[in-house]
Amino acid sequence: MARDPKVIQKEVIDKFAQDLPQLYTVIVQHSDLSTITWAPLLHRFPWDIIFGNVSKGNITVAGGAMHPMTPDLGQNECAALEDAVVLGQQFGELIAQRSRLVPLEVAHALTQYAQKRRWRAAGLLPHICQGGCN
Repeated sequence: MARDPKVIQKEVIDKFAQDLPQLYTVIVQHSDLSTITWAPLLHRFPWDIIFGNVSKGNITVAGGAMHPMTPDLGQNECAALEDAVVLGQQFGELIAQRSRLVPLEVAHALTQYAQKRRWRAAGLLPHICQGGCN
């Protein structure tokens, strides 16, 4: 995988932008080389989210770390907002019950969040695998 921004720029123009409108090639040609990087898109199966422990004590996984999606799907940000809503609901319920945030009960709130989010996060993956995943 190329690391040199000039090589990446040339490869994108020569191999990947040929079927796109000319405007895309012009944008890549005029891009600041310090902003060009190359990173592989990797498929991650959701097994760790479904069967693993994504919450332990006062620590949990949320946002991009919770969602096994490549950025080309454009759904990770939406799913992160859903995470924030569910986390807010869990902490809101805890505060409503106790009139304050009780540190010893935060772990339970995070466990509830993880249980509510695990299947939703895993369910977002099939969009990638419709043609079969390797």
